[in-house]
Amino acid sequence: MGTVTIQDDDSTRRYELRRLDGDHSVEVAWPSGATATPVRAVPDGGRTTAATEVGRTDREYGRDPGASSDTLDEFAWLAFAPFALTLVGLAAGLLFGFELFDTGTAGAPTLLPYVVLVPYFLVGLAGTLWLFRDARRLAATGADWQPNSWLYVLGGACVLELYYLVPVIRGEVEPPVVPYLAGGFVLAVLLSAVVAGPVYLLVRRRALD
Repeated sequence: MGTVTIQDDDSTRRYELRRLDGDHSVEVAWPSGATATPVRAVPDGGRTTAATEVGRTDREYGRDPGASSDTLDEFAWLAFAPFALTLVGLAAGLLFGFELFDTGTAGAPTLLPYVVLVPYFLVGLAGTLWLFRDARRLAATGADWQPNSWLYVLGGACVLELYYLVPVIRGEVEPPVVPYLAGGFVLAVLLSAVVAGPVYLLVRRRALD
């Protein structure tokens, strides 16, 4: 014969157990939405004490636990937007010439490349940040699918780095090439959603739906 003592902030509950060997389950009616950490009962001199930690919930603090998740889901389009804008840019380049995006074109300076490229960079960065945050959230909340955020970000960056690596291999870039490749890789990391965004959304949909 022994007892199990369960303590919380407001009260102390004691339960008698006829046998103390093995695992024991005690049903306790906690306040709605409260969380508790169970502790295994271990005999100690004829008495077993199991203390649980009961925490306040997000709702008790005035926070909606689904708010962060819902907010991220609303902006999931950001992971696809950089890829879509890239396709639009390629189409525009084929129609009007890729000099449209060249900030170093000789002759009269124009603001058009900056008007196009600055928003493109900001959208690409936003897409990468959303992808990274969403992957980290899924891993932290124990979802059925727990993606590796760095796998997608660095994987997309490696694909984009080919844009800088191919000219180096062809000998079209004057040395030193290391700063050129390093700067290109930093930019590729920031814009990795151009490649990784659609892949991440597709795998995410299949895994969670």
